[in-house]
Amino acid sequence: MRAFFSMVLSFSLGVCLWGGPANSGYISLEEYSVPADIVEELRQRSKRAAVPNEPHKIDAVVAITFTGGTVGANMARVLNVLTRPLAPKLFYEELPPNSISQLKLGECKAFSISPKLWPTPDTCTLGLGMDVRSISLRVGAGLRGKTTRAGAYYIPIVGYREQSVPYAWDATQAGSQDYVDRLDSNWSDYITSKTSLEIASKKTSDTTREILLRDITSVKWHVPIYVEDANQDYRILEFELNDIPNVTASVVLAAQIPKSLNLNTTTSPTETYDHCVMEHVYGQEGSYASLLPSLYATSDSIECQNDDLHNYPINVSIIDTRVAAHPELSQALLGTPGAYPADNSCVIDAYKEKENHGTFLAGIVASSENDKIFSGIASRTQLNSIEYVKNGEAVIDAEARLANYIKSRTPQELSGTVFLFASEFSKFPTDGPKSTLMNIWSYKNGKPSTQLREKNVRFTKEITEAIRAKRPLFIVAAGQVDYGEGEEIHGRVDVSPQNLGDQNNVIVVGACENCDGPATLWSKSNRSPDGKFVHLLAPGAMAIAGLINDRNIGQVVGGTSSAAAFTAGVAANMLKCYPNTYRFNFSGLKEWMILTSDPSMNDDVAGGKIDPNVAMLDPNANWLKQPNKPVTKIKELEWCGRSLEIKDGSDQDLLDVRRLTKIPDTETYVITTSRSSYSLNGTEFEVTRRGPHEVSNPFALLKVKVGDEDWCSLKKADIDDLIVQREKLYADCAATPRCDD
Repeated sequence: MRAFFSMVLSFSLGVCLWGGPANSGYISLEEYSVPADIVEELRQRSKRAAVPNEPHKIDAVVAITFTGGTVGANMARVLNVLTRPLAPKLFYEELPPNSISQLKLGECKAFSISPKLWPTPDTCTLGLGMDVRSISLRVGAGLRGKTTRAGAYYIPIVGYREQSVPYAWDATQAGSQDYVDRLDSNWSDYITSKTSLEIASKKTSDTTREILLRDITSVKWHVPIYVEDANQDYRILEFELNDIPNVTASVVLAAQIPKSLNLNTTTSPTETYDHCVMEHVYGQEGSYASLLPSLYATSDSIECQNDDLHNYPINVSIIDTRVAAHPELSQALLGTPGAYPADNSCVIDAYKEKENHGTFLAGIVASSENDKIFSGIASRTQLNSIEYVKNGEAVIDAEARLANYIKSRTPQELSGTVFLFASEFSKFPTDGPKSTLMNIWSYKNGKPSTQLREKNVRFTKEITEAIRAKRPLFIVAAGQVDYGEGEEIHGRVDVSPQNLGDQNNVIVVGACENCDGPATLWSKSNRSPDGKFVHLLAPGAMAIAGLINDRNIGQVVGGTSSAAAFTAGVAANMLKCYPNTYRFNFSGLKEWMILTSDPSMNDDVAGGKIDPNVAMLDPNANWLKQPNKPVTKIKELEWCGRSLEIKDGSDQDLLDVRRLTKIPDTETYVITTSRSSYSLNGTEFEVTRRGPHEVSNPFALLKVKVGDEDWCSLKKADIDDLIVQREKLYADCAATPRCDD
């Protein structure tokens, strides 16, 4: 429908669709974007590139479309533009020696050894073959004596796609029919459909016009590039490439590609696993951090309260199946480096839930960062294995032992411990006291369900009372269902410790889908309609590779268990970096985790996907992220008015605002508020999100002081992300100059 409407609109405006794809007169009924699978392919291939010698991030992708019978010749011209001395740099793959045999078509076969680059063998012209050879020799000469092999070929990394694109011509225009006839003859290999239609004409001399329609196969290249000079203007490529007939090109900056595609050179655990499957040895170390992309970088802005990390050891206690002493976990479990196979060999094994669950979670948290197999989220933390499950069942007296363990710990010991729990405590017996359980009708399931008679019943167990009384930091998996939609967690559901989510020392984590974009709650994950009992999201809805025993690796859909492990690792890093703030203030850690999570909106979760970078910002400071600038600490801040003016909604009191986050590529913002109160259990807080909303304040929103600079004001357009502390003041900003003016 969109394509047909586009054609009719063009005709009604009297546009002559004349000249065919080689001219600007044709109408192309497509909308360009970089496909997600292409970017992922380029990301993976660039990390294995022979050139550059050192890993380099992709700065942009050059998207090129070839149309018509001169594809091979045009490919040669495009390669000449892309490889000129002053052009941005390409990534190159090394092909084995003696893999090419012929001169004319041989160099083109080099491309076919790597992913396909053209639709038919006839596309490979002598000029293209010679250019491929020349480029390979030039790149190889630059590597001579370093990594090159005699006879090896160096081929630019290019993502390839074919796409059928519709074009239209008005047959009543002079010469159009002859042109399309020649097109049908000369481009027969590329025309996939020939049709025509009649449309009403505005002219009085005739009643209809015939429109000739052709679907023509276009070849698309997506070429990743990087720049060595940050000031280099590589968009000039667009002008040079678009001067080539039958070629259209666009430079798509990495910043314009959805952040979900995470264009960096970090290897994922899945890649390490795949390499093991194919090669039977480990390749590059797979980082679990690669599965937790962040809204923006913060490493240059982090100043930990404690430089000597050994003064404040942090312990993650995994309450699960026994954690096996895999070499990756030896340092964390035993304090000694692991003994790895001398030949770097690896073995894939089947994941067994009843045996491997605890080891799998431990690997996500604390695999050693040593260029071996995996690196965990908190690779320098200590691990403690508390065996709670064996052969699929809770060990004898597991709850009583865990309760006694918690009660025997000193406040100092508990202040440096993160408990990770991805199971459930025992349920109340259905034949127990009537004061414990009751049956109520479940409208969702259409049948009665058993619930606690009132919320305080959940604390009548020894283990839950220990968690409430001693207030250790518990990171808990929300749980999931095998089929259908996840269950609702609240204070009266007989599922603990998940039903303790309203306690400030308990963080319940669900699994996310689309975790590398605007994260959404996995349909099978348990949830909390009011957000009080499920707080954060983390990866778990897809297959994740990891450690499964004392030697081997495997892969499994991690579910909310792996999501909790990711969160426990981030919590350990926060405790390690800000011990003075968090060690006796788990309420503040929980609030900051929710506040700094990604700005996705999920009604059944308090926050969004945990952001491992933004969570590491100093929680005692105000933070500002402006467009195209690094995040900056704000020394002082005052609001310029009393409210955010929300278009099509009620205004928001600025004194309650803790975070204002712009949704990329939109003019909308997510508004996060947090209100605190005090009780016998410590500081209570409630984080609430609104949006995305369009903010209509026309003047300055706030004024700030950064470092020793004078006060300056910021409008909404100056803000990508703003995180503020409580108790800010109103101010008159009329005379305050705008920042950067």
